[in-house]
Amino acid sequence: MRVFSLATMALVGVAQMTHAQDYSPEEVTAAVLTGFIQQDLGRIAQHSNIENQQVFNELVTGELSVSEFFEDAEAQAAMAWDGMILPARYAEMQAIVPFSIEANAGPAALGSGLGGRYIVITLELDGPDDATWGLEDINYLRRDQYNTMADTRP
Repeated sequence: MRVFSLATMALVGVAQMTHAQDYSPEEVTAAVLTGFIQQDLGRIAQHSNIENQQVFNELVTGELSVSEFFEDAEAQAAMAWDGMILPARYAEMQAIVPFSIEANAGPAALGSGLGGRYIVITLELDGPDDATWGLEDINYLRRDQYNTMADTRP
């Protein structure tokens, strides 16, 4: 199975991105995860889908708690990202990119050899004509589900 190491690209090359257009799901995932590591709401928000823009607006204005946003288990997994991801898999208008493993002691690196579900970034297109991958959520996905998903965009 191919594994990508995007830490350098995420920390240097993607920092200047203002839109996810024309970027692969893996590149958008790296930018989002870098935003989590840096606890940079602006970076995460710029790669968010339309539905999540309101949430980020509320976080920026203080209507929602920023500290709570970064405290849940999924955010903690994102902040512990080690730079490795698996190739995107596709389902309709979504791209799923694993970046960690759900282990008994907390999130583990993909290369750890541990069992458990993948922790994934779920990206979404906002409509059938959209070319912009946007963060929809951080989820968990069984490995067998990932392995049966399309490896090219439908």
